[in-house]
Amino acid sequence: MNLKYYVSLFFMVLLTMNHCDEKDAQCDPNKHNNKTYEITAPVSGHGGGLTYDTYVTGATRVYKWYRTTDNVCIFNLISISIGVRTFDEYKASDFNISAFEQHNIPISTTTIPLVADGKLLIGAAEVNLLPSFVVGRGSFDTVVEISFPTSGNPDQDQIYLLGKVAAISFFLKYSNN
Repeated sequence: MNLKYYVSLFFMVLLTMNHCDEKDAQCDPNKHNNKTYEITAPVSGHGGGLTYDTYVTGATRVYKWYRTTDNVCIFNLISISIGVRTFDEYKASDFNISAFEQHNIPISTTTIPLVADGKLLIGAAEVNLLPSFVVGRGSFDTVVEISFPTSGNPDQDQIYLLGKVAAISFFLKYSNN
């Protein structure tokens, strides 16, 4: 599989998004706006609208980047694309990278499968908020987690991460109301 295939798939997903039904009071077409959010942030720079967190669970260090998106039209599918660029060809034996979307309580999670193409991992998913948010507006979190066995030293873990992963990209397309 090559990068051109995944880029083509990514754009096809964007073009086939559903639109709000103008008859639905919860998705007022007078307030309806298509929104696109795109950020590519270096792993060493934790800004740009992404929230950053790290923690240890058992013998595993986890780094987590996420973005909460509020005020979303629940009658639309949300298109999510994720990209993670590594310095070397990705090997799952060195560290684990996962991506997902989650929303509501109880939490509903949609895994975003990532496919490695050399030094790039990419994935896309469409998410439906309607089963969780029956009325009103919805919100969702887009998450990328990178995990590996901890050295026991937070500084050494960060040096390891910075030597493996260059940047993380989020591309979200949704409608707000």
